[in-house]
Amino acid sequence: ATAVLHRAEGAGVVRSLDLSMKPSVPAAWTQREQSFLLQDAILTVEYDQKIQPSIHVPVGDFFGNAWRERHYGSALLAVGPPGWVSRWPMPYAQGIRISLVNNADRAVRASVRVETTNDRKPSHGYLHANWRRSGPFTGRPHPLADFKGRGKFVGCFLSVTGDENSWWLLEGDETMVVDQETRPSWRGTGLEDY
Repeated sequence: ATAVLHRAEGAGVVRSLDLSMKPSVPAAWTQREQSFLLQDAILTVEYDQKIQPSIHVPVGDFFGNAWRERHYGSALLAVGPPGWVSRWPMPYAQGIRISLVNNADRAVRASVRVETTNDRKPSHGYLHANWRRSGPFTGRPHPLADFKGRGKFVGCFLSVTGDENSWWLLEGDETMVVDQETRPSWRGTGLEDY
C-alpha cells in the first residue's frame, strides 16, 4: 500500500522531515523481519506534479541504514529514537507530495513531521535520490549514479553484502566520468577507501 504522508501546494522548501515507522503489531514481527522493513518501505517524493518521483529510495538507504538500524547524527541526517531525520533542503515551485510505499506483507504505522518555509528562490535546485541494486558481475562496474544536465553531486550511500565469507567485494577502483570524457576525471584507489 502507499500512503501520502505530506502534501503542499505552491512554492516552498521542506527544511526538515522527521519520519517514524514501525510494524502495526511489533510483537508479530521478528527482529530480522523488522530489519527487512528498512528495505521494504520506500520513501517517494514528487515535486511540481511531475510524473516520475524525484526521490524513490528504500527508507533505510535514504537515511544511511541499509540492513539494520544504527543510531547516528550529522548536520543533514540523523537516526535515533523515535525515528529518522532529514535536513536536506527540498525546494519545490508548485507543490510537493511525500509518500511511503509499504512493500512488506503486513501493515506498518508511520508518522511524519515536516517543517517548511516559503523562501524558495528560482535559483534553487531539486533534491534527487535514486537507488539501484546489482549482482556479482565479475569485471563489470556497479553504476552508482548517472546524471544528465546541471547540478551538484552531494554523495552516495553504498551498502554491500557478500555471497561468501570474504572482504574482497570492494576492491574495484571507483571512477567518475564527466561530460563524455574519454578517460575518467577521477580514478580512486579502491571502493573500500572511497
